Amino acid sequence: MMAINSVLSTAVSGLHKNAERVQDSANKIVNLNTRPTFNGATVNPSALSGNSAVDAQLIGADSTNLAREFTKLIEAKAAYRANLQVIQTADELAQLSRDILA
Repeated sequence: MMAINSVLSTAVSGLHKNAERVQDSANKIVNLNTRPTFNGATVNPSALSGNSAVDAQLIGADSTNLAREFTKLIEAKAAYRANLQVIQTADELAQLSRDILA
């Protein structure tokens, strides 16, 4: 059961960080034409060494490129779905374990 908890923790952490990526891209897209000099920070998700969590770091500001932001949204959507699938699979494994032990 401890391994499933670790997997779930990592997946949930990934969900949160991908939500941050979506929020960052949405912010850049919304502000693209509001201020000519607007530059948003970039969210860079990465795994924490020796830990089962995902971290996100804001790195330097860059100019907003609409195509790049939509690509980031597509990537975040795929990563979000993958994390959801991990959670669903872990839930199924936990249910099977409970059924076997019952």
